[in-house]
Amino acid sequence: MRVLAGWLLWLYLFPIAVFAQVAPERERLVIEDFACRGNEVTSCDFILGHVYLNPGDPVDEEELGNARLRLASLPNFHSVDVYLEKGAARGRVRVVIEVAEADPYTREWLAGTSYRLDDVSQLLSGRLTHQNLFGTGKLLDVVAVAVVPIDGRMRKQYVARVQFVDPHWRGSKRTYAVVGMSGGVNEYDTLDAQRVHVENFGVDFAVGRRIFDFSYVGLYGRYNALVDIEQTSTIADGSIERLRYTDDTYSFSLNYGWNSEDDPYFPTRGSRASLSWTWVSTADDMITDGGFRKTWTTDGNTSWSVQLADLPGAEYRQRIDEHFEFMGGFARPIAGSASGEVRRGRWYVDVGYNPQGHSVRGERRREFGLKAGVRLETRSFGMVDLYVIGSGLLTEGKLP
Repeated sequence: MRVLAGWLLWLYLFPIAVFAQVAPERERLVIEDFACRGNEVTSCDFILGHVYLNPGDPVDEEELGNARLRLASLPNFHSVDVYLEKGAARGRVRVVIEVAEADPYTREWLAGTSYRLDDVSQLLSGRLTHQNLFGTGKLLDVVAVAVVPIDGRMRKQYVARVQFVDPHWRGSKRTYAVVGMSGGVNEYDTLDAQRVHVENFGVDFAVGRRIFDFSYVGLYGRYNALVDIEQTSTIADGSIERLRYTDDTYSFSLNYGWNSEDDPYFPTRGSRASLSWTWVSTADDMITDGGFRKTWTTDGNTSWSVQLADLPGAEYRQRIDEHFEFMGGFARPIAGSASGEVRRGRWYVDVGYNPQGHSVRGERRREFGLKAGVRLETRSFGMVDLYVIGSGLLTEGKLP
């Protein structure tokens, strides 16, 4: 009886086991081809350059979701949708990427009033970008920044930069290249009664490779054809001491980062990080720098963020922003419409902290502050960011 029962159980389970092995093969879908829709000026090759699949590959829903996120994180598109259509044969499908294109000429404007460490200054910045040269997604980007002192210690800066970006260098989906040049004047007073005046102009290049789903590694080099630095100090007897030197410098960096945020201006989820190791011709050792930001959204469409160290940029796009090194805050959406002047927007509040090291007397200094602002995507002016930021200095004890 036991043998008969065993055979009956085997005859009952065998078809189920065979079906479990065969069914996935029957249900497996293969990509027949790709199609782009809604792209009136953007080439389909540029769009498909963000999809790491090819005709003949099995459908990978996770990768298609990642591709949609990569495309949605670009300012080139207002919206991105990825879906499947039936192919010419059973088990074959067409992957469709449907986009709503943004204006290829983008504009960003930023104005911020700063009251930090008893000093008042005004920051003004503008960025003009053609983000779809020749319909291929190549970028020509021009940025100008001015920091104008109003009251207190000197804090002045005038900087401009122009860069050309090929996001798919030499036809590769994963390789990008950047060439640029920038220069400006920076003058500021330190907390230890020194005034530093710096003038510089240089050219730079970068080549990077996208790895995994959202990460990238890159090599960056810069040659400063002109660096003019002047330091003015007031010493104990009241006399003025000046130190000035002019030199050309060069630097090289190895960079690693990732960007899984779902929107370049109004992120609701995802994270962004960067880490770099830089060698400078005038430094004695390697300089390490980096930053991290995490964003998530809770009920009521409130978006929260935490930032550690510097505000991380993307592969080849740095944000222009004034911030604290360690910062946390929240943002709420502002109602807009596709046909109105304001397409979308949000207001935000951040609380921040900056370590300021130690004074010459050994006192430990820490900066605490608050930033509040509004960011709007408008039809007439592009992206507009207005904010106020203020902070105070806490000084503690002395070093033993």
